[in-house]
Amino acid sequence: MRFGCETLSLRNRCLDHVVLNSLLGASLEAPMKIGEIQRKLHFGTNAPILRPEILKEALARLDEEGKVSSTAIKKKKAYFLTPSGLECVTHAVVSAENLTKPVVARLLKHTGHLIQAADGAKICIDFICEAFARCGLGIAKDLHGCGDFPHAGDLAAAFDAAVKGVMISNESRQTLETRCLGLFKSRDPEDVRLIFYLTQGYYFAQLLGLDQKAFDPISEQAFVGAVLYLDTNVVLPGLLPGDDGRAFVETMSLARRIGISLRITRASLNEARRVGANRLNELKKIENKVPPELAEKSFDDFVIHFYEQRQKSPDLTPEQYLKAFESLAQVVESWGVEIDDIVEDEMLKGRQYADLSDRIQDVAAKYRKAGPKSENVLRHDIAHYALIQDQRQTNAKTWFLTRDRTLVLGTEDVREEETPFCFGLIGFLQSISPFVVSDIECASLSKIFASLLKEQVIMTDRLFDSRELALLAEMHSDVLATAPEQLLPAVDFLKFSVLKGKAYRTEDIPLVSLELRKFLASSKDEQKKALELLNAALQAEAKAERDSATESRNARIAAENDALVQQQKLEQEAERLRCATTQIADLQSQAQLGKTKQGLYDAGAGIIIGGLLWAVQGTLMSKLQTTNWIVALLIGSAIKAIAAFLFCFPSLRHLRNSNWRSEVRIGLATLLLLTAILATKVISPSIAADLASYIAIAAALAGVFVFRDWKSRPDSV
Repeated sequence: MRFGCETLSLRNRCLDHVVLNSLLGASLEAPMKIGEIQRKLHFGTNAPILRPEILKEALARLDEEGKVSSTAIKKKKAYFLTPSGLECVTHAVVSAENLTKPVVARLLKHTGHLIQAADGAKICIDFICEAFARCGLGIAKDLHGCGDFPHAGDLAAAFDAAVKGVMISNESRQTLETRCLGLFKSRDPEDVRLIFYLTQGYYFAQLLGLDQKAFDPISEQAFVGAVLYLDTNVVLPGLLPGDDGRAFVETMSLARRIGISLRITRASLNEARRVGANRLNELKKIENKVPPELAEKSFDDFVIHFYEQRQKSPDLTPEQYLKAFESLAQVVESWGVEIDDIVEDEMLKGRQYADLSDRIQDVAAKYRKAGPKSENVLRHDIAHYALIQDQRQTNAKTWFLTRDRTLVLGTEDVREEETPFCFGLIGFLQSISPFVVSDIECASLSKIFASLLKEQVIMTDRLFDSRELALLAEMHSDVLATAPEQLLPAVDFLKFSVLKGKAYRTEDIPLVSLELRKFLASSKDEQKKALELLNAALQAEAKAERDSATESRNARIAAENDALVQQQKLEQEAERLRCATTQIADLQSQAQLGKTKQGLYDAGAGIIIGGLLWAVQGTLMSKLQTTNWIVALLIGSAIKAIAAFLFCFPSLRHLRNSNWRSEVRIGLATLLLLTAILATKVISPSIAADLASYIAIAAALAGVFVFRDWKSRPDSV
């Protein structure tokens, strides 16, 4: 997804792409309603459900662009792709095929004797889909540090699901599983690109539902005027020679281009110098003692990268490799990063954050391989927390950009403001990724993202960090001279059987030395037996993790299905209620129309009958031929009263119940009463010529008869 124009809403563009692709398969003969589109865009139990209003807005934009059209089904709109929209979707499908085909071809290379190409391709594609269905949520949620990255067991369970129902041999299964899981560790550009785009797409899908949040990280306005303070671990890759360093510098350039100010404190520079000095000493200890085969199993990026660079330049020394640390400030400034000349004491200003410190250490002890942080590292983190709080007094869009997930998690529960203190580097890269405008930027961003994802998603073959390797080189240099085919099984045995997966520390030297030499001194059969026992234990542990991941997955699927069933029931109930409401409204409308017609009939009949009585009053009185003037007066008054009542009452009642404007009702009621007053001649001859008096009396009576309940009736047109 590459969006060149930054003047339009990124959210709208994302929504339009998602909604357009969801209409794949819809046509004039088989259009989709809003509910169907909404269900297709539901990405899991924890994923946001896009509201119908949002979908309608996206469909309206697509309709204006001529990519979507609509038809009516039972008075409701249903949508389908136009030829222009179908062309866009087809282009997206072709792009997806171009992304996946070379990756699948590489995974299946030289496997023709093990499995048929069609079955192998299906397994590989199903694995990729399963992996992101199971792990995508954790990756996407890493923006705020609240997502747990998937364990190797999740990916293994994803492969189990992909291979289910396909009849293949155990050898084929093991080969494909190794290759599929290795996809997340691959440095091949096509593999890196595919993983990046898949993760980015899932990330956008998750964040599309966050439009009600105070911070919208996929809005191009989110980072305009923002300030990011770089943690030490963020800048370290840029200080290393080779492609990784250039990719980091290019990514920093992209961040500046979209309006972000990058800063680093003097405290972080000092910490970077300490890291460089420590790595220099460790690399000196291991450079000629630790073989490349063992170095590749290191946790430490410095070690792995150093050995990779040595393959290109065999004469490379640790001093040359870490030369950038000698002029650290100048290098950082050349990237366009501003140096804030402030250290921990100046940031803290005597403030204490005991609760925050405890929380960070608890999380570090739980997730960090090395355990709780040292006092200096912890103080560095706390100081930057204080700095960000102070900076946000003048600029709310200020963050601490870090690769340290334990810091992001540790500060998540204690923060009071809506915007988190930290910005996880993976989440940040995803957020700025739509703004790439060149292939160089895209390649640089995906390369950094893939390396971060690799180190957090799957680390089962990592054994020692640089300090542990330095300790091995210092204490067991004779052992490290062993041939790689013997050394690697020995260190595997050491890590998992002796150290139980924990870090190698100085106090472990006697035990490690003894067990390592015992293992190497034992016969091949004894070594094989020990490794088989270790492998069986690891396999049992891996199986337990797979089963746990599968059980968790099944539980989520069941929960999702239950949620969808409940949603469908609610939609059906809502539809039933809407139909019932519509029927009631129609009945009420018909009843009101009938009532209005009846009122008009009654009013007309009353006016006609009243007028006829007035017209025949004289004739009736003459036919009675009574000589008693009292009787004549009573009869005449009765006829006039009945005529006036029949003339006025039905019409006044209809006016009172009507929804006409108040001035219209007042005018008609006044005219009606004025006519009745003139007809009955209740005004004395002395004021008969004063029409204003008639009108005043009629208006007063109109107010009495028509508007005595005006407070309970709203005016409407």
